[in-house]
Amino acid sequence: MLPPVTPYRVEPLGKSHDREGFSCGSPPLDRYLRQQARQDAEKRVAAPFVLIEPPASQVLGYYTLSASVVDASELPNTLARKLPRYPQLPVTLLGRLALDQGMKGRGAGEFLLMNALRRSLAREGLPILMPFPGPALDGTGPAPEAELLEILRRSIGYRLRLR
Repeated sequence: MLPPVTPYRVEPLGKSHDREGFSCGSPPLDRYLRQQARQDAEKRVAAPFVLIEPPASQVLGYYTLSASVVDASELPNTLARKLPRYPQLPVTLLGRLALDQGMKGRGAGEFLLMNALRRSLAREGLPILMPFPGPALDGTGPAPEAELLEILRRSIGYRLRLR
């Protein structure tokens, strides 16, 4: 588990980051980081953020954030009643989340997920939307909704439940 004060840092993907050695066990996620992530950042399609341990520049994990919308009609009534009455509402989309296999079991997935949530709320003040199914935080397969919700519950102390 990563300690509260950590040598790790999450920062926007840059030219200086070493992406070649990254392997999460999912070829599409590995390929995205190596071949597409910088292009998406330059075109402002997505904002990739990487986990590194300075002074090294090797990417140990990453996630992407994008602006998106959700149809208000798809929200549970209990939530929709508390929100403005617009047909669509802005959200931040957590499109990808991947960890290098060498980071398994160290709390880095939780660290990245909480960093994405904090970044989304601090910058845009928007809730974060996590599409499912997605990659498991340890890179071993699909991440069930319950796994991500449990991480959020433990980390921020709220009771979350599946719809």
